[in-house]
Formats: sequence, structure tokens, C-alpha cells
Amino acid sequence: IIILRRGPAGLSAALFAARSGLSVLVLGSDAGALSQAVTFDNFPSWQNEDTASRPGRSSASTFHDESSIGGPGWLAVTRRQADEAGATFAPPGLLATDLGVVHRIDSSFDLFSIHIPNSATAYKARSVILATGSSPRKLDLPNEAALCGKSLHSCA
Repeated sequence: IIILRRGPAGLSAALFAARSGLSVLVLGSDAGALSQAVTFDNFPSWQNEDTASRPGRSSASTFHDESSIGGPGWLAVTRRQADEAGATFAPPGLLATDLGVVHRIDSSFDLFSIHIPNSATAYKARSVILATGSSPRKLDLPNEAALCGKSLHSCA
């Protein structure tokens, strides 16, 4: 399996596919909406310390470890889990630019072919997972760049 991108969907797919004994190659960048998230909340099985301290919520269910540093911490922990399960991660600079199908006459299945710019290598796999993620849209407001992360926020 080749997985394109390393956000929550890509890393989750890599973890579960590798744990199932499949050969997994993850291509793409570490950049994405979650990599910019300072706080991390509203995610299955996750509760940050600030949320747990709100009235009516139990701090007993709070999950504490290194991933409490926000989105980048969660991504690092999940990548490590996928790596330990056997997933392979290509260097972040390897970004796919072309996806094709290789028709095999001698087999009952076709292969996907992923091409990397400036590389003679084409990666082939029976399955490809496109986990392209999201990026917040810019509003082109005056001072938008200066306000991002301070008084102007977006969700991952």
C-alpha cells in the first residue's frame, strides 16, 4: 500500500495497515493543518487538560503524555506507532506528481504507479490511499498573516 500524505488519516491508515501485516510506504510532507495546531481537542479518544478542567468534565479521563503538546505531538506519537508497526516513511521531499495504472497481463490485478519528480523511480502498489488533508483558506484580510494564531484561528 502506498499512502499519500502524513496527516491524521494517512498516519492512521499507515498504522492499521502495517499492524495488519501489509507492506506500507508513506509519501508526502509533514506539513498540514494539524501540524500547525497549538491546541488539540475535539478528536476521538482525546481530551486536553484545558478541556478536562471545564465544569462538568472529569479530569480522570484526561490522556496525559508527550502528545499533550498539541497537533505536532499527536502526529509524532502516531508516526512512531506506525513506524514501530512496520510502516516505511519516505523522506518528506518525495511528493507524488503523477498517479497511473499499470495493466498487468500476467496477473489478475493491476498496479498503481506513483511518479516522483526528478527521480527515475516509480513506486508501484496494489492499493493507494489518498489522504490529502486540509489547509485553511486565507481570507486576504489586512494584517491576516500577523493575526494568524493570535486573534485569528482556524480548525484542523
